[in-house]
Amino acid sequence: MLKFYMPFYYLIYSRLKSKIDFISWIIIFIIPPFILTYTYVDINFGSFILLFLLSQIIFNTLYEIGYIENDIATTKSEEKPTLRLDEKSYAYIQKNYNKIITFRYLTVFISIALLYVINSYFELKLNILPFLLLLVLNRVFFYWHNHVRSRWNLLTFSMLAITKYIFPFILFVESDKLLFLILLSIVLFPLLRVIEHSTHKRYDFTQYAQFIGNHDKFRVAYYSFFILLGVALYFFSIYSKEDFVVAMALLLYFFFYRVASYLLLHKGLYKRDEIKNKDLYVKDI
Repeated sequence: MLKFYMPFYYLIYSRLKSKIDFISWIIIFIIPPFILTYTYVDINFGSFILLFLLSQIIFNTLYEIGYIENDIATTKSEEKPTLRLDEKSYAYIQKNYNKIITFRYLTVFISIALLYVINSYFELKLNILPFLLLLVLNRVFFYWHNHVRSRWNLLTFSMLAITKYIFPFILFVESDKLLFLILLSIVLFPLLRVIEHSTHKRYDFTQYAQFIGNHDKFRVAYYSFFILLGVALYFFSIYSKEDFVVAMALLLYFFFYRVASYLLLHKGLYKRDEIKNKDLYVKDI
């Protein structure tokens, strides 16, 4: 059971139930932030890969604490909780909860210390303090998210979705490009997730949920709209040619991914698992 102490394992075990889920996670959460971040930093490729991986370990080790907290503590107070653990795993984590959480905080602390040493030794000028502040903010909102069950969860969910996607930019990218990257990254995925999450039945936005309709169709329409908007903004000289190329490349990347996903579902080549089918209005953070 030592695997529950390892970074990324709990995410894969409890949220990414199939190979397709894992591939989807890579496509959404790893590749676009990697491309966007590397495009706007002045670090050699090999060093960037190692630092990017270290930043992922730091963030996701801390983020998984929120998952564990949700699955072990929050579900006890819910009428119809989503149970993601088998009985043996649940019993082990519950019994060793404090040890697992403490070990994870220790892992985060040591990894941050290593990041600081690398930054100082190679004079990389990483934005470590803003990165640390974002980690604290994310942890606060996840704790709040796990202890509140009301429409306030829309706010906490939004903050979690955004911080989960922008943390590489906060760490690596200089301030003059941060605003563009944050806005673009929010459009690429967090905004869509918040819109979909807001159709969750417990928020009781019935007419709004009906307007959004089928999520797979909506996703294709969503990226189509922002591709057209991006082209229009470029013609009004809202941003540079370089930024336009980056934005269009990533929007098209997501557009074709969503089209492919829709076709797979439509033709019956892929089916969502039972947890997702139980309530199509929600997916994990």
